[in-house]
Amino acid sequence: MSSKLMSSVGPETMRVALEAAQQAMFEFDPETGHVVWADVAQADRVIGVEPSEQKSAYTALMERLPADQAEARLAAIGRSKDEAESYRVEFRANRKDTGEEPLWFEERGTWVKVGGKDRLVGMLRRIDAQKQREEKLSYLAGHDEMTGHLNRARTKEALNAAIARAGEGDGSAFFLIGIDNVGGINA
Repeated sequence: MSSKLMSSVGPETMRVALEAAQQAMFEFDPETGHVVWADVAQADRVIGVEPSEQKSAYTALMERLPADQAEARLAAIGRSKDEAESYRVEFRANRKDTGEEPLWFEERGTWVKVGGKDRLVGMLRRIDAQKQREEKLSYLAGHDEMTGHLNRARTKEALNAAIARAGEGDGSAFFLIGIDNVGGINA
């Protein structure tokens, strides 16, 4: 390896790096509302745009965002500009015409001056697998992995809530079954 420093990263190196990281880089011009992707094909892959859709990756993404997610994204971008700091936001988007799990994205960016004009430069990446792991961990924090039933801590919370409701006039019942030597079954 040469000790000579590289002066810049070439476009092909950038394309390969973004593809390997499953990310898409963009630049947004607020005056025109145009988004330019570093690699349009990569943006399409990250966002999940089908070739038959005949629309830009950005348009496809914005059409799939539920209103609350679009608002949260825009708020993060606005704070970034107001506070002159970079932003990071996670949001979900609906899949095109399917009842499948939503797509999850992480977007990071910052405002820069290009030719005296403000531009938003950012990276967009899919985080579906991360969200699935978080959901599973959240579930396992309150449930027994083998039975799927509430674990001891969650059972106590549910029982306390039921007792509180019963004190307000709602009726409740609680049935507890103890199994002797259940430890031998779990082992």
